[in-house]
Amino acid sequence: MKLYIAADTKENMLLGKRLGAKAILTNAKIVLDLYGENMTLQESTERMLQESGLPVFQSIHGESVKDIIDKGLSVCKAAGKLNKAEVGLKIIASRDGFQAIKVLSEQGIKCIVTGLYTVHQAMVAAQVKAFAISPFIARGKEAGLDMEECIKAIRAIYDRMQNPPEILAASIRTLKDVDLAARAGADGVAISVALIKEMIDCEYSRQTEDAFGYSFARIKGEDVSYLHLPKKNDTEQTDE
Repeated sequence: MKLYIAADTKENMLLGKRLGAKAILTNAKIVLDLYGENMTLQESTERMLQESGLPVFQSIHGESVKDIIDKGLSVCKAAGKLNKAEVGLKIIASRDGFQAIKVLSEQGIKCIVTGLYTVHQAMVAAQVKAFAISPFIARGKEAGLDMEECIKAIRAIYDRMQNPPEILAASIRTLKDVDLAARAGADGVAISVALIKEMIDCEYSRQTEDAFGYSFARIKGEDVSYLHLPKKNDTEQTDE
């Protein structure tokens, strides 16, 4: 499963890259958290490209189809100027949004349909050649929707298509949401770095590392002081 990250600090963007994240995903709150109120979407896109070295999908909005298209083209100029990484767009699942996505997709710009909750929206997303869709899991559950069945139905439809959008589950707040996305057949998840850390951390892995450490400690030249191992009886065995 692919990981796309919603990173709220430069350090988390870099950590996400080291952990194999495919791209940075933004929303208005993330832009504000990172750079405050005195930076435009275009400027924040350029900064994220420079600081992360990853593709950036910038969230945009607009009053009309034309507004959304113009905003998207303006934001994507950042990629052309820096020539370092790719810029894509996140556009809300609305009538204007879908029409704008069709135009932008035809120009080779990758667009993610965000704020998606229904199978019907996913069908339209495929018709306008969206790069990906983002079914919102936690928000959908709060609204009483069965997002697992929704994603499963979308998966079944997309599997019968050639080059369908990726299913990139978003609004992921807990490990249970990650499990739901994987179980339902999503291609990836949009996730915070904090939650990736939760995915990695396991007390049994730490215990196993300690067990290995006792053996490493007996090898000439090996320093395991970083493990802070307690004293152990020489007769005890470590199962490696």
